[in-house]
Amino acid sequence: MTDKKIHIAAATDSNYAQHICVLSTSVLCNSKDPGNIFFHILDCGIKKAEKNLIADNIRGFSGNVYFLEVDAHQLSALPNTRHTKASYARLFAPDLLPREISRLIYLDSDIIVLDDVSGLYTFPLDGKIIAAARDFSTSSGERLGLGHGNYFNSGVLLLDLNQWRERSLSDVIKGHLIEAPSAFHFADQDALNITFSSSWKELPPRWNTQLGVYNSRREKWAGLGFKKDDLAAALRNPAIVHYINNSKPWLYKSTHPLKSLYWHYLQMTPFRDYRYPDKNIRTMIKKSIDLKRIAKGIRCRRAFAGRI
Repeated sequence: MTDKKIHIAAATDSNYAQHICVLSTSVLCNSKDPGNIFFHILDCGIKKAEKNLIADNIRGFSGNVYFLEVDAHQLSALPNTRHTKASYARLFAPDLLPREISRLIYLDSDIIVLDDVSGLYTFPLDGKIIAAARDFSTSSGERLGLGHGNYFNSGVLLLDLNQWRERSLSDVIKGHLIEAPSAFHFADQDALNITFSSSWKELPPRWNTQLGVYNSRREKWAGLGFKKDDLAAALRNPAIVHYINNSKPWLYKSTHPLKSLYWHYLQMTPFRDYRYPDKNIRTMIKKSIDLKRIAKGIRCRRAFAGRI
């Protein structure tokens, strides 16, 4: 791969502008060559003020940024889920980006990056269209008829855009969602898994470190296809931390063991004055008496060999 440019897509509306700033800041701070990082922000309704904040923040760390408007009518045609419609935007990225871009990293906005993304961008696809990390769900693969453990998390994706476009996969996946919306509990993530059930390349879990990494049930995870050494590497040296489900670090109730890393990068953004919206007497008491989670957090932070 001779082109040094690294293309990253992420989607947001105005509600997640803060988190896009944190994500992009973490990417650029850990890149050896931030000038070659190109962010393609999938605009699902970003107000002008937030758009300017995102752009100024990225350029302030020597990165590059473009905004790609996602068609609101096409989004509205897709099924409603517990997530915002912005979660579908990744399906539109291959067709919105310039045709000369042949490889793309897609990142959810509830993520921070702790390693140089060039290691992910140059990961060998070996002819596959998509690379992703295995999900920790114990039932999703079987629920979709894909087999136990044959299910990936779509929060971090590496895509071969040429093959994707040649096969019109955006239309294929959107067709799955529209034809049988009730079949997909996790919307586009399920549809992506159906589409690539036998043709996805597995990323090491450190490139999408999910909550399961902090759970000590190693035998259970081995049954899903995880390797013990890979899980240990993700715990000790995560490249990407994915704050999935109820672990959002911008909420006080979150007990994620590495939530402080989000706040580290937040302090470098225009949103540095943000405060917890849910911090009150009730949530403070509830967290203080959850001794099991406190002990788990201490154990995980001790294992973390990060630089912060």
